[in-house]
Amino acid sequence: MDPSIIEAHTGMKVLTKDEFAALQTDLEKARTDVREMNTKVQEKFSDVLKTSMELQNMKTDIDELKKLIAEKEAAAPKPAEPVVAPAEPAVVAAAAVVPPVDPAAAVVVPPVDPAAAVVPPADPAAAVAPVEPVAAAA
Repeated sequence: MDPSIIEAHTGMKVLTKDEFAALQTDLEKARTDVREMNTKVQEKFSDVLKTSMELQNMKTDIDELKKLIAEKEAAAPKPAEPVVAPAEPAVVAAAAVVPPVDPAAAVVVPPVDPAAAVVPPADPAAAVAPVEPVAAAA
């Protein structure tokens, strides 16, 4: 049968043996490439899943450690805070009432004369006593 008649009736192109063989080779090559890429994607997904599980386990461990730390802090005796006893009411009342100061009864201190405040130097000869040698025990 003529290929042009087949093409006209079916709407599909009729290929020669060489064209069909080339298309088959290209198809096999494309399938092989897709399988390789699929394998790589699965390996990467496996790595991501593994890392995700490790991360989840670490988060769980961290939460458990936080709980243990909180339990230890709650169980550990806290340093005692100094307890301040309330002052006696009489002391508080006495401290609250301060009598006014009478200016007439205040003691007045006269100003100091700077010249009179200077101490005269001591006699260096009188300040040092002569040292007598100690006799050695015989």
